[in-house]
Amino acid sequence: EFWGEFGEGLRYAASSPVIWGLPLVALFINAALVPMELLLPKQMLALGAGAAGYGLFFGLLEAGMIVGSLGMVWLNDRVPIRLSSVYGTCGIGLYILALASTQTTTPMYALAVVLGFLGAVTNISVMGIFQNRVAPEYYGRVGSLLNMVGTAGQPLTQLALAPVADHVSIALIFAVAGVVTLLGAAGWSVLLRAERATVPPALPA
Repeated sequence: EFWGEFGEGLRYAASSPVIWGLPLVALFINAALVPMELLLPKQMLALGAGAAGYGLFFGLLEAGMIVGSLGMVWLNDRVPIRLSSVYGTCGIGLYILALASTQTTTPMYALAVVLGFLGAVTNISVMGIFQNRVAPEYYGRVGSLLNMVGTAGQPLTQLALAPVADHVSIALIFAVAGVVTLLGAAGWSVLLRAERATVPPALPA
């Protein structure tokens, strides 16, 4: 029974470019933030900010997330969630690239707020697409797949970084993370366009 429902959920997800793309977007978003969590302590020490600077950075990141979440709640249906999911993911990639080129703490703190804001907007947009596009009877199965794949982005990225983190510059790692996130945004945009070309207009946007 379990494997039958699991297989049915996978078949349902595979029937739509957007549905099977949702977990991949979640994976890209979570994976993009891992280099900051692992390498910022070292960067803050190098810049003389230490543990206080590290704490301030993530405090500002959380503040940006709160502002982004409240803004999305306030705007509600006025936000075109398909576009905001693409632009949000693209913005995260661009700001991680900008983070790679920063040499002082002040722009890093400003970028932290923007990254938090964009992360909240993107996550809420992805969940909005999930609620609009997935049939209610499949919420549990597809939602579990979304959480599983999205969560896997963090440990997989940590495993990939472990052998090179002490041998490659932080700027290079951030640059790679930014480029990969931009590629994820481009792929997600392609999936959204592919589904718009195939699904009936009556489906919710």
